Amino acid sequence: MTEETDVKLRCGVYGDGSVFSVEIKRNADVEALQKAIFAEKRYSERYKFAASDLTLYLARKEGEATWMNHDHTVKGFLRGGISTEYEEMLSSWILDEDCFGKNFQPGRKEIHVLVELPQLSEAELPRDRQLVVGDVHIPITQSMSLNPPALVAFRKAFLNDSTDVKAGALVELPRDTYLLGDSTLGSRIYIRHCYPALWELCLERIHDEKTNTPHLVILGNPGIGKTFFGYVIVLHLVRTK
Repeated sequence: MTEETDVKLRCGVYGDGSVFSVEIKRNADVEALQKAIFAEKRYSERYKFAASDLTLYLARKEGEATWMNHDHTVKGFLRGGISTEYEEMLSSWILDEDCFGKNFQPGRKEIHVLVELPQLSEAELPRDRQLVVGDVHIPITQSMSLNPPALVAFRKAFLNDSTDVKAGALVELPRDTYLLGDSTLGSRIYIRHCYPALWELCLERIHDEKTNTPHLVILGNPGIGKTFFGYVIVLHLVRTK
């Protein structure tokens, strides 16, 4: 192969854990690779940073000849912190001279480049990477799951439930649907005799302009039903939205 031929490089992105490929000239510099990655991932449509803001690393540890293996552990690695064991690629470096070598042949299950995105403020995050409640921006972190099916099923069950929330009633969710989407919490809520009155008291205190108490803290000994009263509050809130 000559220096003008293309080479296919597999890249992994820190943070989101995605793995993809780009084709680029063997004699291109790292700056051109930054632009190719920027275009392939269409970052300009989602973020407000330039291709030059991407930090690239060779996906083999310094002093070693083995490239990172693309297996099921890679996503977890990429979603962790930035590793210091991999050499940063400078923008002026030439791929076939400084990074991979003139006779480089990419393997089928290898990752060759690690990509680090620049740090962004919450306001700069794309809307699909943040939750916006009023004027508050809540970034979706690496450990968060957006719209997990089990939690969505729980909310839908609450929306569709028509149980009269009165003392002695039993709110029972459909089969395989659990409170907060967690099977360890069960799928039923027994309405204790104190719950309806306590709910009315909470509403009264929160909306009382004289006392001006927009937040309440419910305290009590273990086992008296504080957690399940919290589920009752969620049920009321879901029904009012």
